[in-house]
Amino acid sequence: MGVPAIISMRATIGQNLAALRQAHELSIGELAQRAGIGKATLSEIESGKRNATIGTLFALTNALGVPLGAPLQDVPSPVLSGESIRAQLAARLEDPEGTTELYRIAMRAGAPPHQAASAPALRKTAIVFSGTLLVTRAQAEHEVSAGQTAQWSAESPETYRATGDHDLAAALLLRYRRS
Repeated sequence: MGVPAIISMRATIGQNLAALRQAHELSIGELAQRAGIGKATLSEIESGKRNATIGTLFALTNALGVPLGAPLQDVPSPVLSGESIRAQLAARLEDPEGTTELYRIAMRAGAPPHQAASAPALRKTAIVFSGTLLVTRAQAEHEVSAGQTAQWSAESPETYRATGDHDLAAALLLRYRRS
């Protein structure tokens, strides 16, 4: 992705976040406080001056009560990155019962754990293509290896880590049920 595309993506995500915040009748300060991020950081993200990491977007969308992909509307092939994960939104579908988002994820073997999204009424399904995904939730660990799938409720905090010698390539399906 070239520099103009990154700048355009950053601006669109910022505009979408600002619109979501305004639709929820929140000030920048209120949303920043609810998400646990700095007011200046949120202001820079909304103005397109700063890139939002996947962790920051999770915090903001959880604070707004919307799916992770909500601020990614009108962004072609959006890619989100964190310290150890890269996620690309492949598809998003809204229906009367909720929202489903499909992400292609990649993690480097041995990279630090990634704090994953948790939200009320969120269900996840992982399909591992290569490598091994270690999901840690409530002191319990579950490994999903190449060719395997796993499904779980993601209403409490969890971490992801690529274990073993091979980088992780997987699909992650997030299903947000409407309450």
